[in-house]
Amino acid sequence: MIASLIGLAALAMLYLWQGWELAHLQAQLAAREALVQELEAQVDLLHLQVEQAFSLKRVELLAKTLLGMVEPELSEMRVIHLPKEP
Repeated sequence: MIASLIGLAALAMLYLWQGWELAHLQAQLAAREALVQELEAQVDLLHLQVEQAFSLKRVELLAKTLLGMVEPELSEMRVIHLPKEP
């Protein structure tokens, strides 16, 4: 009789522990999913910043303002024809 009660108590404790463990794991999963979404948003922002930093308009602006470069005159341009590679 006592062995049955101990077994029943053990099963009840196991059942309660499983419920607690499930809730704990679900909370961890939700926290990690939120972290993944935050990191994905940061990656998207960094991709945008890289695209903006290396855009041709920005490079041209920096070349003209910081380096003092100017557009060449037509007389200063040369066209070079390169042979096609096989």
